[in-house]
Amino acid sequence: MRFRAGMIVAMVVAASGASAADLGSPRLPVAGAVTAAATTWTGIYGGVHLGYGWGQQRVADDNPALFYTVNPRGVFGGFQIGYNQQISQFVVGIEGDISFGSIAQRRAPGALLDEVSKSTSLFASARLRGGVAFGDALVYATGGLGYARSRDMNYLGGAAFGPGWQNDRLGWVAGAGIEYAVNANLSVKVEYLRYDFGSWRRPQAQFWGIGNDFFRASMDTVKVGLNYRFATGPSAVVARY
Repeated sequence: MRFRAGMIVAMVVAASGASAADLGSPRLPVAGAVTAAATTWTGIYGGVHLGYGWGQQRVADDNPALFYTVNPRGVFGGFQIGYNQQISQFVVGIEGDISFGSIAQRRAPGALLDEVSKSTSLFASARLRGGVAFGDALVYATGGLGYARSRDMNYLGGAAFGPGWQNDRLGWVAGAGIEYAVNANLSVKVEYLRYDFGSWRRPQAQFWGIGNDFFRASMDTVKVGLNYRFATGPSAVVARY
């Protein structure tokens, strides 16, 4: 009996040792794959911009000798706000902006006037946007309504001849741009826009209502902008364990 009991104990000890050997070194948890989250453009955004504009205003009087062109140009800055909706790789949205600056020129057109000037101090737009996202970059086209407030002046002997005219014009605007997401919230963009305000005529109030002036105006702008997307979106890196 004692011999059998000893054999049983020896077998139990041997089995325990074999099981312990099979366990080997402790196993550590394996981390899951670390993946970068794709940029999402969906949400409300707002920002600031700075740019350069150049335009053309063609003016013709009832007297053909008084035809002339003014080419204002200058820098501007302003603000924009908008909303994007991303559907797969496509992004659609709406944006409004307002800009302030001095896009102006004063020149001598000849004929009866010593100098004329045109200056645009404020312009704005309300546009649709549509584009395609390539990772962190968004390439888009845009178009809608444009507005500009400008003033025309005439000069004789270096002094202003009359109060001039303030023009508030509506027209169309179209262009394209590229926007790049710096992180989940910030993006930078470069954008070109073309404004066209059509043609109109105005009585020569400065000349006691004699005759009419005929105008046609357009403007081009290039700007860089910084946007903040208020929708936080996914974090830049997502890790799962």
